[in-house]
Amino acid sequence: MENTKYDFLKQIFGDYLGSILIKLAQNEQRMGIFFALVIFLFVVLAILIVSAIVSLGSIL
Repeated sequence: MENTKYDFLKQIFGDYLGSILIKLAQNEQRMGIFFALVIFLFVVLAILIVSAIVSLGSIL
């Protein structure tokens, strides 16, 4: 049951890196802050990528 909470990490990072992050998450108590940071960074990256694609699309 513990692993299903972190399965999305394997989908995002791949099996090897995802399993490392899952082990880290299970070992550490204060990983909530880390996950919030990671998710925040992914949201920012996604917004930047989407805006870059939109601006490229408007140029072309």
